[in-house]
Amino acid sequence: MHKRLAENGLRYIRGKVIGSVEEAIEFYDAESLGEVVIKPIRSAGSCNVRICLNKQEMIDAIEDIMCMEGYFGGNVKELLVQECIDGDEYIVNTVSHNGWHRVTLIWKYSKVKTSGGAMIYDTVETVNSLGISEAEMVEYAYKVADAIGIEYGPVHGEYMIDKDGSVLIEVNCRPCGGNMSARFLDEISGQHETDSILDAYLKPARFKQKALQRYKLQAHGALKMFIVPENIVAKSAPMVDISPNLKSYFEADFAEMAEEGIFYIKTEDLHSTCGVIYLVHEDNNVLQNDLNFLRSLEKYAFSLVLSPELDKIKELDEDKLASDLTKVVDTVSEYGTGLLLKRIKVGGIVFIPETTYKYVPGQRKSIEALMIDLDLRIEVPPYGVDAGVIASKNLIS
Repeated sequence: MHKRLAENGLRYIRGKVIGSVEEAIEFYDAESLGEVVIKPIRSAGSCNVRICLNKQEMIDAIEDIMCMEGYFGGNVKELLVQECIDGDEYIVNTVSHNGWHRVTLIWKYSKVKTSGGAMIYDTVETVNSLGISEAEMVEYAYKVADAIGIEYGPVHGEYMIDKDGSVLIEVNCRPCGGNMSARFLDEISGQHETDSILDAYLKPARFKQKALQRYKLQAHGALKMFIVPENIVAKSAPMVDISPNLKSYFEADFAEMAEEGIFYIKTEDLHSTCGVIYLVHEDNNVLQNDLNFLRSLEKYAFSLVLSPELDKIKELDEDKLASDLTKVVDTVSEYGTGLLLKRIKVGGIVFIPETTYKYVPGQRKSIEALMIDLDLRIEVPPYGVDAGVIASKNLIS
């Protein structure tokens, strides 16, 4: 595909399909490359994709990947070696009728590079209004569709914007993936991509009418893919119960847990993430707050995403709990009316001592996450109160 771009005078990425380390070294030296990307020629979801900083890392990656099974089965026999582009990565989805291209949705990736050079997904978010260089990227995407000969149907293209402008990473003649439901996409843009695809083939007049309309989304959307930090046998997914309380929550996609547990490997690509939360909201600030909350759980309290324990709380020693609470009531009363295990009123506070949260999987971090999830504010603890979580409900959230 990049050869077609070069033939049409469009920016392209230098690359070569190789079947051995020797071929890779020859290409690397001939092009005077530095940082490169290694990827199987038949794959998906960043499986077995590696970013290599130098020639030796490239050699090691090739030897490693060629010993692996490919995403679609069988041994990896050929790899694509490409120069590495460092920039922001996007998705531009288009649908075409008789060579007339229409943008349906634009997304922006956030990915994380592992110590081994793999790129793993963090989030993908809708682009609701264009920033610097993004309009030029759309124009480039139209030219890419022309160059590869697309006249009808969907195109899912992935692009990068760097200091030199826009460049194609890869393109496929299919709708966007991500297991996005029709309802999810309807909330964001008022239509599912399938609608536009059917219009392109069956209702060309309506297709052209919509193609002339401004690109305008109804809400902001995002997918948060959860990164597994290490191999784990999970028996529960607390995130399934936590996430519905988020203001921008739409739906969750996690495997149904079995009592004996499910084995999850450390995340190395899209398909080894452990679950996805879909978010939609008209206010992007609300959505960003929810994303930051989910990232903090993933980083600091992963047991609230996946847990090796069943969804069961240990028995509480009620007498000891009551005794401990009595000791702190006078101190925390400075914050206002304290309410425990009841609906929190505006101006009231809730106090969770260590004697309570130590019985909860994830302990203090779990309780703090719960407070935030309930739209409460975690207070700065006063001197004299140790090992307790104090939260309040404010007049202004």
